[in-house]
Amino acid sequence: MNDKKVVFLSPSAQEYNIGLGNFGSEEYRMNRIVDIIEKRLIDDGYVVYRNNPNETLKQIVQQSNKINPDIHVALHSNASGTNIKGQGPEIYANRKNTPGDRLANDIYEQIIQIYPYPEKGRGVLYTKSLYEIINTFAPAVLLEIAFHDNQDDVNWILKNEEEIAKAIVKGINNYFNWWCKEGGVLARGIDFKQKEVISLSDGKILGFVVDVQADFNSGEINAIIVAKTGKLFSGMVGKNNVTIPWNKIKKIGEDVILVDLW
Repeated sequence: MNDKKVVFLSPSAQEYNIGLGNFGSEEYRMNRIVDIIEKRLIDDGYVVYRNNPNETLKQIVQQSNKINPDIHVALHSNASGTNIKGQGPEIYANRKNTPGDRLANDIYEQIIQIYPYPEKGRGVLYTKSLYEIINTFAPAVLLEIAFHDNQDDVNWILKNEEEIAKAIVKGINNYFNWWCKEGGVLARGIDFKQKEVISLSDGKILGFVVDVQADFNSGEINAIIVAKTGKLFSGMVGKNNVTIPWNKIKKIGEDVILVDLW
């Protein structure tokens, strides 16, 4: 890869979730798989960061946002509810038609191909409540590989750690292949409208994107147009809207755009 992409890996820190038989804790097993993923991604030319299992979920999200990766991938094993026997993989993204949705589909497609009971697969799901998904600036997914309290799932995970890791890496590679073909930041399929714009200098909400300015020959976005809400824009041109040049944008998240105007 010419342009090194940055991946933040976030294996479960839930050491109290114990699986059947030799599975061990969710934290232990997910970290074993992430060890393999990390090595393969580095071999493929990625820059890789991972969470500190001793930190809280809030601290993990803060760490990811500070690093500002291209994608954030959380890895978990699932557990059944009371009187329910769950089975199969599932993966969460924030909402449809976003980079996170694309990443989730790319990873799930690879996982379900190696899962021995594909009819049990639970698919790509969307969440407004999972903290790690909704508070991470980068496109984020949370993969529940399978159920650690289902013996068939446990047996599959224990026998296929390497294959599971390879499938996840292939899904990540497929995502970035699409990202590059579609023109990177410009054409990730992002709908910029209604994204919240925040100033990096002081953390203030500046407004919401209402439109973009683009070069229709090249297809490149030159600027975003923001409906003003704060005093920071009081001296800028336009009564209601302000144009922010593309080079002032420092990060585009699922719901938030970070800008540095100074």
